[in-house]
Amino acid sequence: MANLAQTRQRFTVIAVVLAAVALLALLYLLLPFGGGAAEGYNQLNLARAEFKNVEHQVLPLRGLPTKLVRSQHDIRAFYHDRLPARYSLISEELGKVAARSGVNLANIRYETFDSDLPDLEMISMTISVSGNYAKVMRFINGLERNKVFFLIDGLALADQKAGVVNLDLNLETYLRLTGEPNLGPADNSQSKKQSRTGD
Repeated sequence: MANLAQTRQRFTVIAVVLAAVALLALLYLLLPFGGGAAEGYNQLNLARAEFKNVEHQVLPLRGLPTKLVRSQHDIRAFYHDRLPARYSLISEELGKVAARSGVNLANIRYETFDSDLPDLEMISMTISVSGNYAKVMRFINGLERNKVFFLIDGLALADQKAGVVNLDLNLETYLRLTGEPNLGPADNSQSKKQSRTGD
């Protein structure tokens, strides 16, 4: 019987030790060591801030497929509506804007360049414009509002006498070489310069 009492006593000690280990493990899981509840709240706040930061970064990407379709439509519309398909259309539009504003054009020089944009050729123009100040300003505004895309790249006052302003303008436009824009990657070929003159 003494053997049975001894075994019972050992089992009781082992059971108490295992219960203590289980209690310590439970406490370890429920109470974070190294700062307590305040540390847990800090980690939660950091995770929330990181989530908001990532959400803010991703916000512009929402609806991206729809935005891409819309931008391709806008590019095609600009390509067809604002970019000339023939050289003569450029000089016709310059003449129309000059006639509407009442200025005289002289020393018109055209230069063509390959562009980084696919299926487009850049046309650079240098033009001498003369007329009174109001007419010259009307001409510049007419170019900016014209259906054909004209980009004013620079201007310089050449002369001003008796109310007549002589202005040298540098303009750019793009000639479309195909009926449809190539919306693929641009060709990085080196620019080739050609030059021709007209009045």
